[in-house]
Amino acid sequence: MIDGIGQIRFLIKKDESVMRFSVIVPVYNVEKYIRQCLDSLVHQTFRNYEMIVIDDGSTDSSGRICDAYGERYASVHVIHQKNQGLSGARNRGLSEAKGEWLIFVDSDDWVNTDMLERMDAYISFYQADLYRFNIQKTGEEGNQTEKLLFAVENSSVLFTDEADKFRYCFHKFLQYKTGWEVCGGIYRRDMVRQHHLRFADTKSVFAEDLLFTYQYLLYIDHMVQVCDVFYHYRQRETSLVHSALTESILDRLSVLGKFAYQTICREHMKYFRKNYYLLYFMLMNHHIEYKLANVSDEDLRRMLRELNAHKLHGRFMRVICLHRTELMQYMTTRVWI
Repeated sequence: MIDGIGQIRFLIKKDESVMRFSVIVPVYNVEKYIRQCLDSLVHQTFRNYEMIVIDDGSTDSSGRICDAYGERYASVHVIHQKNQGLSGARNRGLSEAKGEWLIFVDSDDWVNTDMLERMDAYISFYQADLYRFNIQKTGEEGNQTEKLLFAVENSSVLFTDEADKFRYCFHKFLQYKTGWEVCGGIYRRDMVRQHHLRFADTKSVFAEDLLFTYQYLLYIDHMVQVCDVFYHYRQRETSLVHSALTESILDRLSVLGKFAYQTICREHMKYFRKNYYLLYFMLMNHHIEYKLANVSDEDLRRMLRELNAHKLHGRFMRVICLHRTELMQYMTTRVWI
C-alpha cells in the first residue's frame, strides 16, 4: 500500500485540464440500490472525473433518480436509451467517455469514497497500463459476505514477450487468481479506443467481462495488482449472473472461445495461436466447475457432444484429448474430456 499518498499526489505535476477518470454506470431497474451507488461516486475525495450514467430503458423510477443527480451534480451526465442490455449500455459509455482512465461500476454496487484519489496516486507512482484491486462481496441488503482478495500486497507485473504474457493468462488470469470482472480494474481509454475494444452481446457470449479484460491484456506491457478493497459487489438472485440459463452457458462459452481466438489471429500472435488449446481448456474447465456444478455428469457430457459439432470447438476439444496427460494436473474434481 502506498504511504504518504498526499505527498505523491502533490509531488507529481499534472495537467488538471485533462479529465482523469470516466466512471461508466449502466442502469436498469435498480431503484432500490441506485442512490447508494451514485452517492458513493459523487462524494469522492478526488474531483477530476466525470460520471456517465446510462439509463438502459428502465421501467421503474431509476431513470428519474439519475436525472435528479444529473441536475444537482455537474460531474454527472445522464443518458437515456432504449434497452440494449449491459454490454450495450457499457459500450455507449465508452463512446461518450473523455477521461484518461475508464472505470466501470454496476448500478447496484458501490465503491469507497477515496477510491479515485488512491487510484490517481497509484497511476502516478507505477505508470502501468492496467490496475486491478480487491472486491468485497455483499448480500442483497449490503451485508458483507466473501472478500475476493487477489492481492495481499501491491505487485507489479511486466510482460517481456508474448510467451510471458501467455503464461500469465494461463496460470493466473484464467485460473481466476487476479479476477477478470471489469468492475475490479481501471483501463486506459486511449488503449481501448486504439484497439477498438467493446463489450460483446451478453445474449451470445458468456462472461463478457472476461473477454473484454482478456483482449485488453493482449495489448499491454505492464499491470499492477493493488491490495486495497475498493469495490463492493452486491450479489442478487435476480441479477444477470444468477439468471443465466444453464442450457445456454456452454453455447455462449463456445462463442467466447471463438472471439478470443479471432483476436489472437487478427493480431498475429503466433505463440498464443500455437498454444491456444491450453487457454481454451482452462476457460471451459473453470466455468464447468463453478457455473455448472449442479449439472449431472451425464447431461454435461451430452451438452459437450452437441458442442463438438462446432468446428472450432471440436478442433480444440480434439487437441485437448491428445494432451490429456499434460492437462490432467489442472483438473479439479470432474473429468469432462
